[in-house]
Amino acid sequence: MYRQVLLSGCRCIELDCWKGRPQDEEPFITHGFTMTTEIPFKEVIEAIAESAFKTSPFPVILSFENHVDSAKQQAKMAEYCRSIFGDALLIDPLEKYPVRWLKWGARKGGGDQAWRQERGVSRHGGGVQGGEEEEGYPGMGGRGQVYQEAGGQGWGY
Repeated sequence: MYRQVLLSGCRCIELDCWKGRPQDEEPFITHGFTMTTEIPFKEVIEAIAESAFKTSPFPVILSFENHVDSAKQQAKMAEYCRSIFGDALLIDPLEKYPVRWLKWGARKGGGDQAWRQERGVSRHGGGVQGGEEEEGYPGMGGRGQVYQEAGGQGWGY
């Protein structure tokens, strides 16, 4: 399926990543709590690498829905991405599009500040909208970024 959608022109794919079983500790992709097939993470990354640029030169955005709570397996996922995608993997921000952090206010139920990583264009089109711009990483302790959805907040991991 991943090959098919890329070859038909899709440029954004969500990957639901889950912790592998103890016997092999290989993370896998599936749509959680449904009757879909489990596919090894590495095989999906290989399929994407083989198909991503055959019909389009435009970038592919991978959205990782990460349910893997094992640091060892997360490191394995990162290494697969680095080794399989090679130079096609964007690791550092592009100079033309610097990364900025925006403060969105207090998190519901607590005093922590909500932050969002912004790469020059908002999720809703146009330039950066709302929020107080800050230099550098605000120190979310590895929990991820917060993004502003239309009408509410969501936590990104």
